[in-house]
Amino acid sequence: MNQPIRILVVDDDPDTLGGVVRLLEKTGRYAVESASNGEDALSSVQRQRPDLLLLDRDLPGIDGLEVCRQIKREEALRDIFVVMLSASYIESTEQAEGLEAGADGYVASPVGNRELLARVESYVRIATLTRSLRRQALELQKNGNDRRESQLASINLMEDAVAARDRADQAFRALSESENRYRTLVNCSPLAIFVNRNDRVVLVNDACLRLFGATAPEQLIGKSPYELFHPDFHALVRERIRQLREEGKPVSQVEERIIRVDGACVEVEVSASSFEDQEGRAIHVVLSDITARKLTEMKVAEQLAELRRWNSVTTGREGRILELKQEVNDLLTQRGQPPRYPSAIRAAADGGETQGKRGAP
Repeated sequence: MNQPIRILVVDDDPDTLGGVVRLLEKTGRYAVESASNGEDALSSVQRQRPDLLLLDRDLPGIDGLEVCRQIKREEALRDIFVVMLSASYIESTEQAEGLEAGADGYVASPVGNRELLARVESYVRIATLTRSLRRQALELQKNGNDRRESQLASINLMEDAVAARDRADQAFRALSESENRYRTLVNCSPLAIFVNRNDRVVLVNDACLRLFGATAPEQLIGKSPYELFHPDFHALVRERIRQLREEGKPVSQVEERIIRVDGACVEVEVSASSFEDQEGRAIHVVLSDITARKLTEMKVAEQLAELRRWNSVTTGREGRILELKQEVNDLLTQRGQPPRYPSAIRAAADGGETQGKRGAP
């Protein structure tokens, strides 16, 4: 079962603090903690590591800007998604100060309950997706080769776009523009990508259409992922989907075989990671065509086999040729004719000298 999203609410106004906490707890989707000043907020962040921090800017003692700076300076804490709230500092320059301090979002109060919940859901979705993509990026960094670096660049690009989009947008536009941007980036990627949700393909990019030989997304969307892979790999695909759903961690890169729409099979390298949004958990799948690499490996293996065969055929023939030359020289000598092969005479002399040395006391 998935762990609930952890949210820390920080505000020095008891009424505002209690109201926000109760509003979030009523949804049943969040585990909510609270703090009333900057010092308690930093202490709670160190203990709880929340997924989302709703931070009042105007706090006694350490204000919200400094709390945000300290969190973003620490490597272990900078993944926490910080959203700053304020009823006093609402001018564009003041909001820019909050974003420059490291905040991932800024909400000008007062804000209605419905809008606040919508914003929180949007921030949670983007924070969760960003974290999932970062985990996949770290996994790809460990594997480290050119193909994995290309995949990492694609994933990092999507991650940067999601973070930048959240800082620039406000209210409900953030969620819709985030989804459109994500789709655009996926479609522009040179790598084949599809998204599997509830064992159905819901998104494919142009590179994926080309890999499967499809001319329109409708040829792939709605299919089960098992229809895309050769039956020999269904057990592996099923196990990897189980790991992604139950453990939530990216699975290692493997070689598999897909079936194009024309029935042809193609060898591919596959990596995948899971992410969660408002519609639930989904799986982001990246495929690379390794047909050329497989052909190269096959040719190299054939060439090595040919070299080994010729080596086995020619081994020992030099000695036999020399013996035949010596026999020809002996026949010519018996007939009183000069030897024809001086190299055989020298080899015989060298051999006799060597035997003489070995036989000396």
